[in-house]
Amino acid sequence: MTGSSEIEKFSFDSLEAIRRKLLDLTSRNSLLNYRHPKTSLRIIDELPDQVVYELISGKPFQFDPIPEPTLKEMIESGHAEYDEDTGDIVNVKNPSSEQWAKNLSINTSYSLPEETSNLSYDNRHTDLNLQTLLYRKQMDSRLSTIVSKSKTALEESGANILYLTFCFLEWFEHEKSDSKRLAPLFTLPVTIEKRVDNKSGGFVYEISYQEESSSTNITLKEKLQNDFGIILPEIEDEELPESYFQRVTAKVIAREPRWKIKRFATLSLLNFTKQAMYLDLDPSKWPEGSEISEHSIIKQF
Repeated sequence: MTGSSEIEKFSFDSLEAIRRKLLDLTSRNSLLNYRHPKTSLRIIDELPDQVVYELISGKPFQFDPIPEPTLKEMIESGHAEYDEDTGDIVNVKNPSSEQWAKNLSINTSYSLPEETSNLSYDNRHTDLNLQTLLYRKQMDSRLSTIVSKSKTALEESGANILYLTFCFLEWFEHEKSDSKRLAPLFTLPVTIEKRVDNKSGGFVYEISYQEESSSTNITLKEKLQNDFGIILPEIEDEELPESYFQRVTAKVIAREPRWKIKRFATLSLLNFTKQAMYLDLDPSKWPEGSEISEHSIIKQF
């Protein structure tokens, strides 16, 4: 005869097996191996703490494109020439958005600056605009796709998949691997609205905080614990990014010196739905007297 303790153990093991299946711990999962697809928008030259603080304070942010050069600016910068004999503009070499950003003295690195005493705080680091590295047409096209896909996901599943992600963990599957993986570290749930700009007649894209807690990458946490015995810290309530990165450095990077925290920022589409289900099925989360192991559905397993 099977004892009650054996039945309880079987129920617990079965539940754990179900929970593990909810998390895809392979390189196919963007929560472990993010590749910055065309359905994302990378941000440059912003301060993580400032942006997150303003967003959770209820202030929306808009996106800034790289201003396209005028014909006069093209000539002055050597990207075009004026032929005095014919009056034509010749030898036109349209600069890429990155090239022109450098001409405008915009920091084009995807690695965000750190808040230090040497940092020159100007409007770029105190306003409510997020700087991109794309011209207006490219930026609007990218944002239009993001708006469409995020709204479709919300309508079909009821789940928000739009996040402003600050910093990624660059890690390796094993010691001899040269394949770098990027895993999102600090993700803030946001909503996006597309509206007409009364001044320009074009569109403005505005993101706002969705008033949910910042999401710890539980999939990454389980991967690190299972494969490396490393405990990824969870994001605390109202914690700002820089504080969290310091704790990750102390707990994770200290154990794996080859790993790095990449200071990238990206508006991304991430699906945390199964991760939420994984957490809901955690027996430790259920109150005493209403244990999940006693639930009728779990007993059927």
